[in-house]
Amino acid sequence: MTRTFRAILSISLGLITVAAIIALVAPDAQGQTEPPTFGIGDWTVSDVTVVEDDFVLMDGKVRVRSGGDLTLRNVTILFKCEWSGEHGLNVNGGGTLRVENSTLGSSRLRVQWTFRASPGSTLYLLDSKVQECARVDIRTSDAIIERNAIEGGGVGLDLPPDAPPVRNCTFSQVIGVLTNGTSVVDCTFVGHSHSGIRVLRGTPRIIRCTFREMTSTGVYLGGAVMIDCSFEDSRRGVWAEEMCRPSSIVNCTFERVENAVSIARRAGAGPEDVVNAAPEPPRPTSAPGSG
Repeated sequence: MTRTFRAILSISLGLITVAAIIALVAPDAQGQTEPPTFGIGDWTVSDVTVVEDDFVLMDGKVRVRSGGDLTLRNVTILFKCEWSGEHGLNVNGGGTLRVENSTLGSSRLRVQWTFRASPGSTLYLLDSKVQECARVDIRTSDAIIERNAIEGGGVGLDLPPDAPPVRNCTFSQVIGVLTNGTSVVDCTFVGHSHSGIRVLRGTPRIIRCTFREMTSTGVYLGGAVMIDCSFEDSRRGVWAEEMCRPSSIVNCTFERVENAVSIARRAGAGPEDVVNAAPEPPRPTSAPGSG
């Protein structure tokens, strides 16, 4: 083997080794650790990405793919939508999103964006603001939602049957919460034109919540236990629809409410006072990897 050939072979093996190392340490080509340049285009995350202390005007969609893990900490993202629903945020099954001390909203008043946490995804929404969202659609049971202000838009939260309780949030939009069984604890609802909480199915607990200045109804109740809630300066406190299952109203107060409790009763249906109410649901653990 000639000296020249040995040198060429050595260089070739070296390049192959370097390429193999790069392939091992480089992030998934389908993900990116930073938002797109000037916020133009979709932002797809399939690796571990942490963004802190930033502002993004997003003219595109944000997607967290399966295996992706996106943390937004002290970040503002405003979606630049030409029409409602053009852009939004979607966490796919197997993906994780952590939003901490951040603001998610629209760059235009009353032009709404979308937010969906798909089945099998993980969501931590903590100490943040969500503004002008058409619907915060929570389809996963692995969602911790605490100490947020959810303002404007259509539906504040659309909750699944079995997520941990939503705690210490404030809501002000057309409908605050739609719940299929997830409980709501220590939350405040202000100025809803349709309802603060609407119970669609299941037996959620509504505990120590405050409802103020409702132009329609504080709670559409069906199959729920409502304990130690207060209603103030509203048109109607509670409405129980004719076809709903028996519900419970315990130690609730109504001040300056035109119609405290409206019952569309059929045999075995309608709210009834219950002495032995179900206990408060347990508090979930805090988000891992936060702080």
